Amino acid sequence: MILLGSFKNLDLNVGVGAITSTHAKTPSEVMEVWGDDALKKSQGVTDRVLGYGHDSIAEQARTTFGMMCSMVTYHQQIRHRLSENYREELIDIIKDVNREVVVPETVKKSAFYEEFVEIVSEFKNFRLQVEQKYSSDIALSFLLNCDQIKLVISTNARIDVKMLSERICLNAQWEIRELSTKKLNELRKLSKVLYIKALPPCVYGKCKEGKLTCGKQMLMKEKFAE
Repeated sequence: MILLGSFKNLDLNVGVGAITSTHAKTPSEVMEVWGDDALKKSQGVTDRVLGYGHDSIAEQARTTFGMMCSMVTYHQQIRHRLSENYREELIDIIKDVNREVVVPETVKKSAFYEEFVEIVSEFKNFRLQVEQKYSSDIALSFLLNCDQIKLVISTNARIDVKMLSERICLNAQWEIRELSTKKLNELRKLSKVLYIKALPPCVYGKCKEGKLTCGKQMLMKEKFAE
């Protein structure tokens, strides 16, 4: 995963946008009044307004990430309809027989690993023959859950907070949890206030998983204590 781009000065933009939505002054006038304290004051406004539950101001902050992930995680990403997703053509995966696949650690450490790799390799060659002899449409039916796909995803801070709070949860699939944690680390470098709540509910309060709770709330609180 890599950060490809973002709006500049996320905290400043969101804070100024929030204050001018209910203020008579223009953004330039507000900036002039705030002077050298503009960033600090913007962060204060953003923190306060988000605390009121007015999450829409976070939509003024947008980031774009590039990644490679399994087809499983790709589908979990695009289930969040408010994100903008751009993927490579699926047929490129079929033609790239040497592309590595995503293998869970449990499989890597098992006696089944070598057999798994061999089966995947044979299957890749088989579907390439299908594509060459019949058609791309038929070959696409043989995509594997472990196949890696190149994805560019663009989101605003509001949906990121929602997505990450769900996907960093220990009940989330392992790969999307790892990617989400990496993404959060990058986002926290861009803003000190926008992504404070981009963590599972158990870190700040009560787990929302009900009977499916992992029971490791204290572990999560300690892990994300900072």
